[in-house]
Amino acid sequence: FGKVIAKGSANHPIKFLAKDKNKPWGSIVIQGKKTSGSIFKYVQAKGGSITNNALIDYTAQFNIHDNDNFTLENCTFDENHIGDDNVHIAYSKGRIKYSIFSHSNSDALDVDISDVEIEDNLFIDSGNDGLDIMTTKLKASGNIFVENGDKAFSIGEWSNANIEDSIIHNANIGL
Repeated sequence: FGKVIAKGSANHPIKFLAKDKNKPWGSIVIQGKKTSGSIFKYVQAKGGSITNNALIDYTAQFNIHDNDNFTLENCTFDENHIGDDNVHIAYSKGRIKYSIFSHSNSDALDVDISDVEIEDNLFIDSGNDGLDIMTTKLKASGNIFVENGDKAFSIGEWSNANIEDSIIHNANIGL
């Protein structure tokens, strides 16, 4: 419920991993206006699942909700379990750059009712969509989508998407 600055390095990333590969851990949740300005650089999340708090269900291993300014850069989100999304962002504004979303149970990145810039990321082997947005303002460029089970880009109702210079390979539907 507060601002988080998590800065690893290429040689020493911050890792959130399951203690036992057969038992997923819960979720990372960044929730509320006091989290604005949170930064995650060189962070890896692998093997997480879902959680809830009061009346809020967090559908991903990494969640950002109700945040006015976040940054995810050079992060890796891999092999989420149980939940719908590998990463879920809602009611937020921020930027995601140079990150990898891989082996997602369903959607790699799900963004709802937000304003995001998504640049130079890799979305590989998602069970459903690579990037799924709803009621969102999206600026996306330089992203690569490989082996998406359904769509590379899913642009839902009341969204505004500006997509440039992206590569889509072996998705059921490109856009």
